[in-house]
Amino acid sequence: MRCPLRFLLAAALALLVAAASLAQDPAQANNRAGEVRLAHAPAEIVRGSASPIPAERAAPVDWLDLLRTGRAGRIRVGLLDGSLLNVGSDSELRVLRHDPGTSQTDLELLYGRLRANIVRRVQPGAQTRVRTRTASVGVVGTRFWIAALAAYTEALCLYGELLVRNVDPGVPGEVRLRAGQFTRVAQGQPPTPAANASDQQLRDAEDSDLFADPAL
Repeated sequence: MRCPLRFLLAAALALLVAAASLAQDPAQANNRAGEVRLAHAPAEIVRGSASPIPAERAAPVDWLDLLRTGRAGRIRVGLLDGSLLNVGSDSELRVLRHDPGTSQTDLELLYGRLRANIVRRVQPGAQTRVRTRTASVGVVGTRFWIAALAAYTEALCLYGELLVRNVDPGVPGEVRLRAGQFTRVAQGQPPTPAANASDQQLRDAEDSDLFADPAL
């Protein structure tokens, strides 16, 4: 009976160690933001100091993950609340936070292009915010396109409304965009007045290096 007893004790100890490990590191589950729905190489996920991993269908996306695409690459991410993020080629997008419980999402577009369809939430204080090196874009239930370029950021509202200001809180001025309108935000400058987008701008927002949005 000694061997079976020793085996049972070892198994019980292993279970306790595993349970303790899970209890000490709940962040993996709590900080899940969504998953990759579609990807076209070159596209990768950078998580902390670990080596980049290929962005493949069903790959998990966590808080603070960096989504990076190369030339001709693109990624679609489905967030836990049903929102969709389409990252264009030669782009970097960091998912700073996505908390469906509080309806708070923070994204950082370091450079490149992003088209997103954000699910409208009725919870008080619900907000999605996208930051670039020059602009801060507030979103509530909106479909939009943003290009973060070297000299400025261009934001175009495709549906709903956007609130756009300079990322520097010391720069005054905020612009409200409605469907079909755009603005540009340069470093240290307030956003330009809302203007109607040209047909070419609207075509660019649906460019082939971004996955076409599914019927909603």
